Amino acid sequence: MDKKKTEYFRQVLLAKRRDLAGEVDNLRHEGLAPVEDGPMDSGDDAANTYAKTVSLGISETEREMIRQIDEALDRIEAGEYGICVDCNEKIAEARLKAVPYADLCINCKSDRERGVH
Repeated sequence: MDKKKTEYFRQVLLAKRRDLAGEVDNLRHEGLAPVEDGPMDSGDDAANTYAKTVSLGISETEREMIRQIDEALDRIEAGEYGICVDCNEKIAEARLKAVPYADLCINCKSDRERGVH
């Protein structure tokens, strides 16, 4: 991949990382913030607990995506971005545009999902 395209994807990854980091912080604060809307019965308390659990779960998913983005940025620095970690073939640019932190080509990703690899 040429330097211009690599830099484009680096900028996309950095922007996505900033967005996700902000969302994780917001969800963490929302999920941990006490609710002060007056007296709560056990149903209100259960609904509040569920909402916090869902928010914290989303936060974990987003943290995992940040980890994958960081790994993609490391691959850029190492000159390995856009190369499948399983077969060492180029990852299609269309796939990288859809999932810029992808580390597998579509064939290897499909194989892993089917449990072949």
